[in-house]
Amino acid sequence: MKRFPAEEGGVVGLQSGYRKLMTEPRNRIGEARALHAADEPASGLSKLSRLVGDNFGELGPIFVHTDVTVCAAPPFDVLDHKYVEHIYATLPFMSQQNVYSAIAVLTIGWGAFACQITLGRLSAAAGIRNIKTIRKWLSDLHKRSLIRYTPVHGDQRGPIILLTPPEHIKRGIERQWRAPGEHFVASHS
Repeated sequence: MKRFPAEEGGVVGLQSGYRKLMTEPRNRIGEARALHAADEPASGLSKLSRLVGDNFGELGPIFVHTDVTVCAAPPFDVLDHKYVEHIYATLPFMSQQNVYSAIAVLTIGWGAFACQITLGRLSAAAGIRNIKTIRKWLSDLHKRSLIRYTPVHGDQRGPIILLTPPEHIKRGIERQWRAPGEHFVASHS
């Protein structure tokens, strides 16, 4: 026979423990659930997710893409960047390389380290039709700390993707934006 501890320090039988459990006020269970829910983010949102209207100041300037900008040639050349070439060469799958190079063009090519783009437009820019594959590669690039992927719930313009090169590479890229005639030649040590 299973026994439960009593409040006075003794033990009670199974039936009196069951009676005590059944007579406990139901609102305590509700209170415990409410306290637990207050510690967690909103249902269905990850730690990285943001809501429309949040402040994105820590991301710096964000270039918001439309169908026109995705199809147009960016003002800055990206594929000559040694850093982008180095990262591109380390990625094992061609579709993952396509996603990374598309992100590089959509960010660095347009003069910002962050861009906001729908997954459909990113899919078109990368040449990958399957949105699940795009999400998988975004997640993998985020885990490798090559990008910062921030879903923005409630915003029709899509998630924010931040390219995250090291600081010395960032400074070289910013110099190129200020003097577009020069080519970017920073080492990727």
